Amino acid sequence: MKKNLINILTLAVSVANMVLMIILVFAIVPAMRNTNNLVTTICTAIELELKNTNGSVSIDDIPISDVAVYNISEQIMANLQSGPDTDKNGNPNSHYMMFNVTISMNKADEDYETYGTAEAMLEKEGLIKSRILKIVTEYTKEEAQAGVGILEDEVLTSLQELYGSDFIIDVAFSDYMFQ
Repeated sequence: MKKNLINILTLAVSVANMVLMIILVFAIVPAMRNTNNLVTTICTAIELELKNTNGSVSIDDIPISDVAVYNISEQIMANLQSGPDTDKNGNPNSHYMMFNVTISMNKADEDYETYGTAEAMLEKEGLIKSRILKIVTEYTKEEAQAGVGILEDEVLTSLQELYGSDFIIDVAFSDYMFQ
């Protein structure tokens, strides 16, 4: 008798489970799909709005005729952070990065005439080098080798903060060597 009662209870629980699964499939899943589509649409709209209100442009958004280039006059040598490698005595090895810097600017930006001319950039070259060195020296040789693009992006952000403007649209390192 008890065995039959357990079988009946198991059957009842299984049927209840199947009914709940049918409700889940036909009632909740379509509603969740609609909610997911709504959230995706809202996220897309917000993303577009953020891009439009941000005002920052990249070098790809500007015609080449509106891009001015300033090359830092001399090669920069930065002392990098100590990495995991050591010498015979167990002291950390010193590493250096040597590189040239090219700064691209938007000639159509209103701040270009004030800050972006060759004379103005030459006047502020010491500040620019200081910002570049401050960022590059925070990295180890391995990190710098793996992420030169990250270094360039950080320098770009730092220079835009220095000038309080985004007329500088790109920073590129060239001829870089690691020691």
